Amino acid sequence: FASGASEGTSNPANGNLVVIDDSLGVIRTFDLQTGEVIGAFGNSDDFVDDPAAMAFRPSNGRLYVAQADGDVLIFDGTTGLLVSNFRNV
Repeated sequence: FASGASEGTSNPANGNLVVIDDSLGVIRTFDLQTGEVIGAFGNSDDFVDDPAAMAFRPSNGRLYVAQADGDVLIFDGTTGLLVSNFRNV
């Protein structure tokens, strides 16, 4: 299902499961109903190098991804596109 997954959360926009795939260093999305892999979360495969933790913020629906190097990436929960980032947190 998600070999090497270290953390997961539910996307408040659609309920799908979002997990960190440590073996590939990407964030994967799984369909809540079928369990099938939908793919990488938005464009996370272009920006995420070494994800360590993540959480959705309910008030704005954004996904915050902390990387091992201290950077925090912020993705839109609906489109999955990178919105902003913080460096060296």
